[in-house]
Amino acid sequence: MEKLKLLYQWREDREWITSDFVFGDKEGIPPTVKMLNQTVRRLGALTDINKQFRTYILRHTHISLLAEAGVDLNFIMNRVGHKNSETTTKIYLHVTSGMRVAATEKMHAKFTELLNDHTENE
Repeated sequence: MEKLKLLYQWREDREWITSDFVFGDKEGIPPTVKMLNQTVRRLGALTDINKQFRTYILRHTHISLLAEAGVDLNFIMNRVGHKNSETTTKIYLHVTSGMRVAATEKMHAKFTELLNDHTENE
C-alpha cells in the first residue's frame, strides 16, 4: 500500500489526471500491451539475461515461482484463469532448479529417516 501511495503522490506532484486505473499515463489512460512490451524490453536490456523480454515472461516467471514455492496447482490455475490443469502443467510448470533441489532434499531426508528406522530395529 505504501508503494501505491507513493505512486499516487508522484502523479499528483506532476499534475497527472486522476483516474480509476492503478497504472496509466499522464492522461489517466491504462497502458496498452504494446506499451507494456516496450517497457519490459527496455528493462530486459538492462540485465545480463539473453532472452527476448515480453510481458508473457512475467506471467511465466510468476507461475514458475508459485510452483517452486509449492503453491497448489488448483490455486495457480484459478489465479491465472486456466480451466484445464493440462494447460498449466504443460506450458508453465516445468521443473525449476529450485524444485529439483527441494525434491532432492526431501528424498535425502526420507531415505535417511528410513535407514535410521531400519538400523534402530536391528
